[in-house]
Amino acid sequence: MSDRITAWIQFGPWDEERLASTEDGRTFLKLLEEFGFDEQEVVHESGTDTLQCDIRDAKYGTAMFDEAGLVGRAQHLGLWCLQGDEGCGDWDWNYEVFSPVKRMNTFTCGAEGRVLLDQERFDAFVSHLDGAGVVAAIRKYFTEGSQTLGEWISAEGERQGRS
Repeated sequence: MSDRITAWIQFGPWDEERLASTEDGRTFLKLLEEFGFDEQEVVHESGTDTLQCDIRDAKYGTAMFDEAGLVGRAQHLGLWCLQGDEGCGDWDWNYEVFSPVKRMNTFTCGAEGRVLLDQERFDAFVSHLDGAGVVAAIRKYFTEGSQTLGEWISAEGERQGRS
């Protein structure tokens, strides 16, 4: 697992002015600046600005983000996160979505980048659901696994009655 691969992390909704207005926010912005990302870009998706940060040649994929505490700091600031890597020999392409309060879900993808349903996840779906429930749960998993970070944020806003 020492292969070096491309990894990325996104934060949203991104509002650099708001972050710069608090001490915790300024600390977070400084951490991002010092982290050494190869690319950073603010993108607009599903009505939400998100900061996309990429690093090539990342050892152990997203573990470097975990070690730096980026997700926890972002959650503390009320940000959503999506982190992922392209996988390598021993593990598939994967990513995780975090809301400001918890990890929402972890997805695994095959070589083509399509979301996969591993045996463990499938067993969890079928163990307590009837046939229609299994189909609905699997459909939800694949639908959520195809969402951008902006779509995750937008969907949560709609669930809470904000649009």
